[in-house]
Amino acid sequence: MNDPQSKPVSFAKRLIAVLVSVSGFTAATGVRADPTYQGSAFDQVWDQVNSDPYAKPNYEVTLSSLYGFGRNLILEAGKRTIASEADLLPHFNKLVHRNGVCLRGAWSITEASPYTGVFARGTRALMIARASSAFNGTDVDQYRAFGLAGKVFPTQNPAEVVKTANFFAIDDLAGTLTEHFLDANLTNEPAFTLRPRLIALAPIAASVSAAFALADSHPNLRQVYPLAEAGLLPTDQAVTPTWLQISGSADQPRVDGQVVRDFRDELLVTQYPERKIRFDIAVASEKDASGAKKWQKIGEIEFTESVVSDSCDHELHFHHPKFR
Repeated sequence: MNDPQSKPVSFAKRLIAVLVSVSGFTAATGVRADPTYQGSAFDQVWDQVNSDPYAKPNYEVTLSSLYGFGRNLILEAGKRTIASEADLLPHFNKLVHRNGVCLRGAWSITEASPYTGVFARGTRALMIARASSAFNGTDVDQYRAFGLAGKVFPTQNPAEVVKTANFFAIDDLAGTLTEHFLDANLTNEPAFTLRPRLIALAPIAASVSAAFALADSHPNLRQVYPLAEAGLLPTDQAVTPTWLQISGSADQPRVDGQVVRDFRDELLVTQYPERKIRFDIAVASEKDASGAKKWQKIGEIEFTESVVSDSCDHELHFHHPKFR
């Protein structure tokens, strides 16, 4: 169930830029890449994420959570996520997508396409993801801005140290009343629907807008070139799709949203008889005459383990590439 699209207004345009920036879709200026990052082993990262499960928290996003003791925490977070390629960091707070669940599984590409790296047909790679909801909605009947941050390890050896390729996909930055996370169409260029509830976010929006330098010329598009470059030699030519979409597979069972109300419970694999959750991977680089993206399903993600944990919410880190 989604609200109808509202007409764009100046407030909406300003707010979408802010929501994009705090959701990790805008690069901060003056930040250099991390020269120390040499990669991680899948087992090392998942073992940490799975080491400290806890009862589901309900962290809230407020003005006070973005600033503290004279520090601009949201600006610091923006710089960190661009600068650091580390897969794990010392304990920190995620400032907007605070409530999440982590999943482990495999990324598989089964269909031919012109794209390279982990988009190439025949690719099978290990993967860790964090599913989340922006701001404060976690339950059915609340507006929830679903997001999925993915960390693809271009290997099938869980002990091999490799540099990971990260991506970010969101359905609607303003949130929807979609009953199931599995029914959300998560993309690297998320939608934005203006809703009356967003007026309450105006103070946060204005504050974050003042803190962030919106450097990208396309702040609402998070490119996926790290995936297309994964595993390539420096002399290889990468071919990258413009858009990526992740959505629950049509034949993946859904749970009763009125019983399993919190999306974090929905994404626990123990909710499903087969003990797995499957998502489709689709890409596009062109639009049709109506402006719709020409999606091509090229593969699948299959998650076989999930956990709500302190390390999932406070140590797992996803690097955001700058716009090229």
